[in-house]
Amino acid sequence: MKKIILMAMVFCVTCPIFSFAEKQHDMAGIQFKTPNGWTSSVKRYTITISKNGENELLMVTNMPYKGNLPDLSEVKGDLKQMGNKLLKNAVEKDLMLREFNRGQVKGYYFTLTDKAPKPGEFEYMTEGAVISGRIFIIFTALSKGKRDPSEEALAMIASIKSSK
Repeated sequence: MKKIILMAMVFCVTCPIFSFAEKQHDMAGIQFKTPNGWTSSVKRYTITISKNGENELLMVTNMPYKGNLPDLSEVKGDLKQMGNKLLKNAVEKDLMLREFNRGQVKGYYFTLTDKAPKPGEFEYMTEGAVISGRIFIIFTALSKGKRDPSEEALAMIASIKSSK
């Protein structure tokens, strides 16, 4: 039993995805949570969230809709079309579109790796679109690091809800 507890403690300390503390934000008409170490700023409908001391960035845009929100099949089709255009500069040969279904937040996303990043450019990109209640969100997560920022970014996206 002591071994299991010790292993769990080591995992929690060393795993960068999990955080014991988070911060609640209310910007651009949405509420969301970020793990400690991430800061956010807003310009009109786009929120930029970056990780202190690292080269990771998440951009979230709240797309205002007066009428009906797009259907999830439309979202899937648009993302697939956009992702396929980006494949020519990616390591991946085929686009793997993934379903995003976390509570009230539903949509699609894909992850690509730049096959020839120049110094200072981002190597990993996760892009997607989700619907949460009556809001439509487009997001892009970028990383210059050695790891794909997807899971941490997707956890932040999963926390999104309308401010109103």
